[in-house]
Amino acid sequence: MSLLALSNVLDAALSIAVAAAAVIWLGVRAVRTLARKRAGGCACPSAPTCGAGKGPSASDLRAAAARATDRLNRGTPGRR
Repeated sequence: MSLLALSNVLDAALSIAVAAAAVIWLGVRAVRTLARKRAGGCACPSAPTCGAGKGPSASDLRAAAARATDRLNRGTPGRR
């Protein structure tokens, strides 16, 4: 086998190894992300605010936005 052919084989092997490492890394990240979302992403599953559907509701978020808007408008003359 010539030196050029050996170089090509080593280059191909290195490329395959890098691609395999990238696939493994992406697989691990995907599993971690999916596992975190399934569990609700909480550090303590027994906490009352953890899990799906236990976060702020849409009405809570709307009320918070209205309070923030009132606070902003209160300090600016001519806005009401």
